Amino acid sequence: MLSGRAIGPLVQLSLLSTRYNQAKSSMTIIEQVMSMPDEQEEGKRYIHRPIIQGKIELDRVTFHYPNSPIASVRDLSLTIRPGEKVAIIGRIGSGKTTLERLIMGLYKPTEGHVRIDDTDISQLHHIDIRRNIGCVPQDSVLFYGSIRDNITLGRPLSDDREVMDAANRAGVTVFTQQDPAGLERQVGEGGMLLSGGQRQSVSIARAFLGRPPVLLMDEPTSAMDNRSEMHIKQQLSQLKPSETLILITHKTSMLDVVDRVIVMEKGCIIADGPKHEVLNDLRQGNVRAVQ
Repeated sequence: MLSGRAIGPLVQLSLLSTRYNQAKSSMTIIEQVMSMPDEQEEGKRYIHRPIIQGKIELDRVTFHYPNSPIASVRDLSLTIRPGEKVAIIGRIGSGKTTLERLIMGLYKPTEGHVRIDDTDISQLHHIDIRRNIGCVPQDSVLFYGSIRDNITLGRPLSDDREVMDAANRAGVTVFTQQDPAGLERQVGEGGMLLSGGQRQSVSIARAFLGRPPVLLMDEPTSAMDNRSEMHIKQQLSQLKPSETLILITHKTSMLDVVDRVIVMEKGCIIADGPKHEVLNDLRQGNVRAVQ
């Protein structure tokens, strides 16, 4: 009996120690986030563009990651016109994801300029960029909370009709309609309570919400089954003529929804043109590798 009374406080002490370490780790992460530089430079005046047409231009852009002597993107020039449906393909490490982050303004070019609707992206307010470009990153990062919370992240004032429209288009309702919680279903830390394909569906719904004029999607269906991918392809094929699609993918099946294909290698564009022409050149070995 006495030993039991003695062990009880020791167990509680152990639990308190564990909770303290967890809290300390969480506080460290919060401090790191709070100490990060603000995207908006203090004192700088930005151009406000509540609506963009969707023209994306990269003018001789080079980008180096810190402490890397090799450029991830090299002297790259590219123009995507409003309403174009474009795929960017290439091997792993060819610079596709770096290009995505440059377009989103997450990275600043080491050299050259990125422009949206003929305005340098560094002069645009980051809120306008995020509002007008629906981005699906390669890693579908979800936050602790409900599916609805994750869909409306960045657009918290969206009404139920808008949220349901985005959820339906992204295939989220396929796996929530049988759940009593519906869109209030919890995703867990980092989305751990959902499968990889389900996390991608939520991430796509987030990008669809508000029907932005530009969709920028990096491997959006890599973890999906064939049926889910077919649903996403159907939705992308129904985009308005004015809506711009930039699709980074390794899946040839996803090329059905684009008209233009850009091939990247070692940070450079080695082919760019109508889909059927570029794919034919690739099959015939007419595309030269970067030396």
